[in-house]
Order: sequence, then structure tokens, then C-alpha cells
Amino acid sequence: MTQDLESLYPFLYAAPSNVDDVMAWVRQSTVDKAHEIIALRASVVARDADRLVACATEMADRFAQG
Repeated sequence: MTQDLESLYPFLYAAPSNVDDVMAWVRQSTVDKAHEIIALRASVVARDADRLVACATEMADRFAQG
């Protein structure tokens, strides 16, 4: 499990450094992850928007019919 955590949070397992350096690394890691999530969502929408709309429409229709 430590290896799993280390791969997710390498800055916590890096050579000893000061708290400011670790916090800067944490902030950057968070920003990087947010950008990855935004890119993933954009690619899903670009690829599957029509299918998602069709699915949502079908679900709404079925819910309306009980």
C-alpha cells in the first residue's frame, strides 16, 4: 500500500525538504490533477455528447412514464 500512496503522492516520500516546498508541490499536484479531469471531461463530451443526450432523454421519458 505504501507503494500505491507513493505513486499518488511522491512529494510526501521525496528527500526531506522544507514545508513550503512540500506545500508548493501539493498545490501544483492539485492543479495538475484538476487540469487532467477537465481534459478528460472535454474528451468524453467531444466523443460521446450525442450518446449522452440520447441516454438522458430516454431516461427522462421513461421516468415520466413511470
